[in-house]
Amino acid sequence: MKAKPTLYSLFLAILSAATLAHAQGTAFTYQGRLNANGTPVNGAYDFRFSIYAAAAGGNPVAGPLPMDAVDVVNGLFVITRLDFGVGVFTGPARWLEVSVRPAGNGNFKTLDQRLELTSLPYSIRAQVAGVADSIAAGSVVKSLNRLHDDIVLAAVAPLSLTPNGNTLTLSTAGGGGGVWSINANNAYYTAGNVGIGLDNPQERLTIAGVPNYNNGLKLTGNLAGGTGMALENTSSGGHKYSFFSAGSGNAIGAGGFGVYDDTAAAYRLAIGANGNIGRPQIFFFFGRVRQRHRSGWLWSL
Repeated sequence: MKAKPTLYSLFLAILSAATLAHAQGTAFTYQGRLNANGTPVNGAYDFRFSIYAAAAGGNPVAGPLPMDAVDVVNGLFVITRLDFGVGVFTGPARWLEVSVRPAGNGNFKTLDQRLELTSLPYSIRAQVAGVADSIAAGSVVKSLNRLHDDIVLAAVAPLSLTPNGNTLTLSTAGGGGGVWSINANNAYYTAGNVGIGLDNPQERLTIAGVPNYNNGLKLTGNLAGGTGMALENTSSGGHKYSFFSAGSGNAIGAGGFGVYDDTAAAYRLAIGANGNIGRPQIFFFFGRVRQRHRSGWLWSL
């Protein structure tokens, strides 16, 4: 009775020439030892290789792949290019089934055990690259302003970055406007004093370090009614006063300055563009008062 040959695998490696010279291929090198009744054989042998998803039973995932007239010397042989193509080694466990016969002689005999194909150290690391198969072309950022995907996002106070799953939230201390709060199109602050030019303001608003008399606070406007600011005491009996640079649309006239009592609806002081001081319709001239009268001007000391 002819003895059944037995194959013992020495090692399995992905070492194809295409892998080294160009992109990674699917072929690998197989080296083994073939014994007949425990004795190494010599001569030419035909091999058939198949890939399975289980150690026994089931249908082939790929193969059988023929390799004929392989030289075996003292039981040792090398198949330099064993290629099952793409879509075979996709992550799940795989087993290699081998059948053999003397070259061109008789039926193939299948070895008793399938060989489990295990990972090399670097191929274990490469398994995570399988997720890239599900990513559409162009959906991964390759560069941004000459930066690449390994950039580090860092926030500087008062900004902060908060990751949550696939969401990265950019926020500032104290809410969306920092220390300021937002109400529709209005910004406001109610927590303390505000200082410009100093860090310990004692008043609600302090501007420090003003370099010149006309470089502190400036209000501008181009309406004929004038441009100004208001002071108001909201306690019982208090008044609201407006200080303004007059325009052509009020009684003082363009170029003048006025103090208007908004509560009493009356002017309290007016300085004309020519320097005269008084109230509208009443101006002082060198200690005398000139007042408009129905019949003309009245002068008094």
